[in-house]
Order: sequence, then C-alpha cells, then structure tokens
Amino acid sequence: MLEGNNRLNKEILRAVFVSSAVAIAAFGCKQAPPPQNNIGTVDGEPISSDEFYATLEHLPQVEVRAPQGAPISLRVAQPLGDQAIQNLVQQRLILSLAKDEGVLPTAADIDKEIDYEKARNPQFVSALTDQGYSLDQIRHIVQVDLARERIITKGIVITPDEAKAYINKNKDRFSTPPMAKLLVVIVKDEKTKTEVDQALAKGQQFSEVTMKYSSDPAVKQTGGVWPATNVKQLGPPLEGMVEKTPVQKTTPWIQNRGEWFKFYVQDKSPAKLQPVNDQLLETVERFLAMQKGNQTSDFGKKIVDKVKSANVNISNPAYKDSWATFVKGLTMNAQPPAPTPAPPAKSGTTPKSAGTGTPAPSAPPKH
Repeated sequence: MLEGNNRLNKEILRAVFVSSAVAIAAFGCKQAPPPQNNIGTVDGEPISSDEFYATLEHLPQVEVRAPQGAPISLRVAQPLGDQAIQNLVQQRLILSLAKDEGVLPTAADIDKEIDYEKARNPQFVSALTDQGYSLDQIRHIVQVDLARERIITKGIVITPDEAKAYINKNKDRFSTPPMAKLLVVIVKDEKTKTEVDQALAKGQQFSEVTMKYSSDPAVKQTGGVWPATNVKQLGPPLEGMVEKTPVQKTTPWIQNRGEWFKFYVQDKSPAKLQPVNDQLLETVERFLAMQKGNQTSDFGKKIVDKVKSANVNISNPAYKDSWATFVKGLTMNAQPPAPTPAPPAKSGTTPKSAGTGTPAPSAPPKH
C-alpha cells in the first residue's frame, strides 16, 4: 500500500492540482465577461472571451479528480455545450415539476436551506462566490436541489428515532478519523540512512535532518511535511507504525521502491464521535428520506416525461439538432442522463447535483 500512497503523495508534493474542468453548470451560472472584454493576454496577444467560451463549449477532454484525489484526463461523452443545454433545460423542468406537485421552494425556503448549509459549513457561500457565482446564482442552485429533494421524498417521513438508530448502527460514519501530522525523510542508500540515524541520536531536529539528507527535492520544498493526515488512509505498514509511535518520536525505516522512509510523528489525535444534535439528526433524516425515495419514487420517469412534453425551443442552430437527438434518445431510456456535478459546496460531503438527476446516496455526509 505504501508504494501506491507514496506515488500519490509525492505527486501532491510536486504539483499544484488544477480544478476540475467539468463545471457544466458554469454555462448557465457563472458570470461571463462582456463579449468585448479579453480573458487575458499571452505576450501581448489577447485571448478574447468569445474564443474562451467557444473553446470551453467544445473541449475534447476534461480533467477530473479521481477518488484518490489525483487528477486524471477523460474524453467527454458529448460536447460540453450540449451537456450544458441539457442541464439547464432539466433544471427548469425540475422547478416546473415541483410547482405541479406543490413542493416548489419559496424564497423563505431557500433562505432557510442556505442557513442550514452554512451551519454545516460556514464557507458554503464563500466557496461558491470564490468560483465566480453570484448570490442569485447560488440561490438558484439551492432552489433546484431542494426542489429535486422534495419531489423525491414527497410523502416520506423519517422520525428522529429512526435517525438515531441509523447513527448507532453506523458510528464510524459519524466520527472524525484519527489524524496525525507527520514529517518524512527519504533516502536512497544505507550510508545516508546511518547518517540520518546518527544525526537524530545527537538530538538534531527532524526538520533539519530531512532538509539536509532527503534525496527527494519535493520533500525539501515542503520542509518534510507528509501531505496525508488521515491515519486510516495511510495504508500498511505506515498506518500501523503511526498508531504505535508516540508523539514526537520516529517510526522505523520503511523500504519502498528503492527508497527508505522514516517518519516523525509531530502530533496525533484519536477518532472522535460527533455529538448527536438537532443538525445531525436533520441531516440523517434527510439522507434516509432520499435513500428511500430513490428506491421508490418515479422521479426519473417524471423528468423524462417532462422533457418529452415540454415546449422547449432551442433557437441556437449549434444546439438545436443535438437537443432533438437527446429528446429522441429518451424514448429508448427510462432515465435522464447522469447529473452534472455542481461546484463543491460542503467540506467532507458529496457536491450537490444542481438538481439534474436522481443519484442514490450510498452514505450520509460526515460532519
């Protein structure tokens, strides 16, 4: 496991990851500069906003973040402009469907939902405004998501006792993991290993030793700071070593792919159960309602029927044919396409879907 974790963490040390390019909602939500403005220049040569958005609409591949955290490049299934049109139309149809069913969120509902999200993550709004979203656009995203949730969970009631029972059964999902702050020294030969051990035995600070002896330039750039802090994600044998090593002590040497690693445990904290308060109960109740609703509701069919029956007029010739093809394809499928992720909104949780699909939750968001 250390081999894989080592490669990943060294990549983190050596690169600043770029944000995912799969922000389809940006076509309808981000603030676009006036057409006459330039995005920037290269050696004095302007990059126009028209050129920028034309390129964005037809990117052949995008960079996304893999579950392990590293970015990977993938080819798009269809042009981003086509996906954006489908996304935006479906958002409007979700609001229309919510109105038909009497569950359309009001302005007061949106205010309350934003307060709920901010209670879970104080940076909820600022994280989106930092990405270029206005408050009105954030309110729209929240309204669509809340409308989708209300349609799916209509008529479903989850009691606080059911939520408490779920928490008691799944305590690991409601605990902060054990954490550790680590420094590392990486060397390539026995001679340097001995020199490191001798320097530490003489009382030299670990940070000074790693700056002097580490063979990896990236380690020196970070002062030896190991990027992973979740002990449960360190993998064997490092996880076990860190659990056994006292604070301000070093682990034994670990050999991996021709290099030797020694870690210094700066600090550690054990796993902690979260308090079962009203906010957590509400989150779990909503999760369980969505889980049940995704199994029993016909939300997907309702949206498909809406798409087929709605009077949708795509006037732009570049997207008119692709929209017609999309609608035609729905006659052969029971569900709309998978939702486009909205920008990350909450720490430690799955980003919201901008209301364009019915993803079944696999676990409640941790707090």
